[in-house]
Amino acid sequence: MAFEAPDFPWTVVSRVANTGPLGLLLSSPQSRSLIPIGALLILIVTVVGWVAWRLANTVAALRGREHELHKSRVLLDAFFENNPAAMFVKSKMGTYLFANDACQKMLGTDHAVVGTDDNRHFPPEVVARLGAQDDAVAQEGRVIEFSNHFQDEHGDRYYSTIKFPLYNEAGVTEAVGGIATDVTEKLRANRALEQSEHKFKILLESAPDGIAIVNEDDRIVLVNKRTEELFSYDRGTLVSMRVDDLIQETDRERFRQFRFRQVRDPEGLGVSTGIELHGLREGGETFPIEVTLSPVQTERGPLNICNIRDISARMQLETQFRQSQKMEAIGLLSGGMAHDFNNLLGVVIGNLDILERLVRDDGQNLKRVHTAQKAALRGADLTKRMLAVARRQSLHPEPILVNDVIGELTQILPRTLGPDIEVVTKLAPSLPPVLVDRSGLENALLNLAVNARDAMPDGGRLYMRSETTHLDQGYVGVQNKEIPPGPYVRISVTDTGCGMTPDTVSRMFEPFFTTKDRGKGTGLGLAMIYGFTKQSHGHIRVYSELGEGTTVNIYAPAMEGVIESAGPIGKPAVNGLGGAETVLVVDDEVELLEIAVTYLEELGYKVHAAADAQHALDVLSTHSRIDLLLTDIIMPGGMNGVALAKAARTRLPTIRILYTSGFPSDALAEKSGLEIDAPIVTKPYRKDELAQRIRDTLA
Repeated sequence: MAFEAPDFPWTVVSRVANTGPLGLLLSSPQSRSLIPIGALLILIVTVVGWVAWRLANTVAALRGREHELHKSRVLLDAFFENNPAAMFVKSKMGTYLFANDACQKMLGTDHAVVGTDDNRHFPPEVVARLGAQDDAVAQEGRVIEFSNHFQDEHGDRYYSTIKFPLYNEAGVTEAVGGIATDVTEKLRANRALEQSEHKFKILLESAPDGIAIVNEDDRIVLVNKRTEELFSYDRGTLVSMRVDDLIQETDRERFRQFRFRQVRDPEGLGVSTGIELHGLREGGETFPIEVTLSPVQTERGPLNICNIRDISARMQLETQFRQSQKMEAIGLLSGGMAHDFNNLLGVVIGNLDILERLVRDDGQNLKRVHTAQKAALRGADLTKRMLAVARRQSLHPEPILVNDVIGELTQILPRTLGPDIEVVTKLAPSLPPVLVDRSGLENALLNLAVNARDAMPDGGRLYMRSETTHLDQGYVGVQNKEIPPGPYVRISVTDTGCGMTPDTVSRMFEPFFTTKDRGKGTGLGLAMIYGFTKQSHGHIRVYSELGEGTTVNIYAPAMEGVIESAGPIGKPAVNGLGGAETVLVVDDEVELLEIAVTYLEELGYKVHAAADAQHALDVLSTHSRIDLLLTDIIMPGGMNGVALAKAARTRLPTIRILYTSGFPSDALAEKSGLEIDAPIVTKPYRKDELAQRIRDTLA
């Protein structure tokens, strides 16, 4: 180190020379000749002392700087080695000049990294990629961030690497430094978050219900696709709306109260936290919805998750269920009443038949008998209709072709409907057969045609169509869960009349409900059609609009196979109604028992009578020849007609059985739990009907 001589003032030298022993020496005459030499010596000594003092201070300062430099170096080394990020310096040739422990861990080696290059640690394709990165930093002379992917014994690792140029004194890039941060876990977390968000979006968009997320200001911030479909708004419009805008105005206050209670006490509403409201679509159309709320706390504040479900189908099913229950209750009542009325009418009709023969020559009284007979027969017809409503009418299902029935019916309809109504048919060819009662189907279609005539007082058209269709699970689940899915033959009866209101359509199958003037209808026609269809395991649907007419669709289960058209069917001739066989008649109704005995004796049969099963067994024990057992089914005394028939067959294996009851066979089977194993004649019966059934049974 070079130092310059200090520039001392000569006044200082003089002062030093004039003081102390040296001053005395110089002040003597003998020493005056030595003054220049002494001054020079003093100057030299002073300079040397000052230099020594400055040198000591400089050395001390240098030692302090060296200590601070060492301390900084130690801290820098600690920072470099203990940094969790991989830090390194590479020469322009790719050799590692510096590398910390984290870098060594990143490279996956236990050996020293300094002095090696990337070829020792990575496969060729990775070496080429890293070399290209280093070259880019050196050439561009700026900091660049890279994303790198490596593999080690733990699997894939991902690093974010910042590389920067290092310059020498001449400002030329001498090396490339780098800091690599392991972002594997962060990347995995981000990917997991993205996957979670993707799954959330999928679940949100595929949800069967509408979902709207609402902020604390009641503004919609997020909706799914189903919400767009429910309310007919696009997503952009929905997001700018309030949730109240989707509720019918008359329901909004009720919804606000529900929302307030739910937000204040979300657990206070119990298990079911839904509320039934009416939604409001873009065009003003309303529809029933159920809304549930789920308050949640988020970083952005409280939110409400609104689950919106269209309950139109559920409401329809509930309505159908209530209607079905009502019809079932009315049917049970009607069936019970019909049974009792049948017994009463059986006595009336039987006695009138006997009385008719007694007053045959008395014209005035015979006329009165005929009037009474007509009234009684009309009452019997009403009981049959009531049984049809109750699905308890006596049916005789057989495979038939619907087109044959419609073809025969259209031959007589013009006379029934009048000249102002045109009958148009459109029948699909090659329809499969259906298993129904032919006369029941004819009566149902005839009743629909008559109702159509009444709906077209000024004339119009009546369309009758037939086709095959398949009711799938979706239709059955929404329309009527009582019927199984499968192939059906659909019979459609359409008129161009006045149509009906929705309220009338909802009640049209109720017994005794009619829109006709008093005395012009019993209100049992459509109820009978409904009962017949259900008893035949079918389905019926009605579509009607005021001023647009009405369509009634009857669905009959299709059978497998093909049958030939039977052509026109006429009534069989009744010949040889009487007989000489022996008949045992059993009935707990004494009046009906007397009527039956009278009928049979007039027909030439030998008759035994019993008022209960025990008396009938006594007759069977004492008479070895009885050809036919005519027995009521429901009887007191602990033994019904089916059990009596079984006992009779045990004693007389060749005996024929014919049941009689106010209930038809299927209702009796349901009521008694027994299988009705023989023909049945339903009360009330007339003489010729009983005679025919007896001959058929004996044959």
